[in-house]
Amino acid sequence: MKKILLFIMTISLLTGCYRQSPTYKSWENFPEFPVENLGALYTPTGTTFNLWAPTASYAELLLYNQGSGGDPVKIINMLPQAGSPVWSVSDGGDMAGMFYTFRVQIDSVWYEETPGIWAKAVGVNGKRAAIVDMAKTNPEGWENDKRPEQKSFADIIIYVLHHRDMTVSPTSGIKNKGKFIAWTETGTKSTDGEMTGIDHIKDLGVTHVHILPSF
Repeated sequence: MKKILLFIMTISLLTGCYRQSPTYKSWENFPEFPVENLGALYTPTGTTFNLWAPTASYAELLLYNQGSGGDPVKIINMLPQAGSPVWSVSDGGDMAGMFYTFRVQIDSVWYEETPGIWAKAVGVNGKRAAIVDMAKTNPEGWENDKRPEQKSFADIIIYVLHHRDMTVSPTSGIKNKGKFIAWTETGTKSTDGEMTGIDHIKDLGVTHVHILPSF
């Protein structure tokens, strides 16, 4: 009788630790994607972490002191928000400078760590997301900066580039080749006398530049 009771208690404990992953019959049934408040929401007194994971049965937050190597200093279970596929957890204190990843379980399988797609900054090779006080990243005079007037989005002409590739050529006539500051240089010309750098982009009629990710 004692063995039977022990067996029942063991089964109850194991099944109580298992949570079924949500399933959806079609894309029409899939939860709506929230557009705000995902990733790390930093304040000097604490940071809230939100992860959109509609198919997860469990989710964890892993905190690190560095962007590469080392073990997590803390692993925290995340909880799903009521009636929402968003998982959340908050931790107190000023966490600026720390790094984090998420890990989820789907159908009893734990997946690899990820910084998530909502990271505002990352560590080495983007493996871990960084917790950043965005107010401290602004250059001097940022609050006085005003972008050019935009009357219609239809007027936008976008050019996608990598800041280094655009100015690194030895024939670019640019002093700070391959650096962000190279984009402040005007009047630069190639050895053939053609405009280079920001002058070349403006001459094409481009109004907006999309800079590819830089690590």
